[in-house]
Amino acid sequence: MDALCNPFTGECSVSDDVPSGEKPLLEDKIVSVLGCMVALVKNGREDVLSGRFSIMSPVRAAGVGTVEETLPPLAIFRSEMKRCCESLHVALEN
Repeated sequence: MDALCNPFTGECSVSDDVPSGEKPLLEDKIVSVLGCMVALVKNGREDVLSGRFSIMSPVRAAGVGTVEETLPPLAIFRSEMKRCCESLHVALEN
């Protein structure tokens, strides 16, 4: 997957030429993904700092496999944040 933004310059290749009819849908997608990121940071911050696992939400627990159950909290946080970032990338691409 190509990056939307250059990591060195911060320049993004996202076009601002979005038809006005599609803007509300795009905004909803972006807000949804940003909400996911904020919730993840809020819920995961204490777990990562203390090294413990919190009670998982049903959505989060459904996605946890046997391998992921043994991972430290920071690794789980990073994988979930990566999924959120990929969702944002897809929302911005479409």
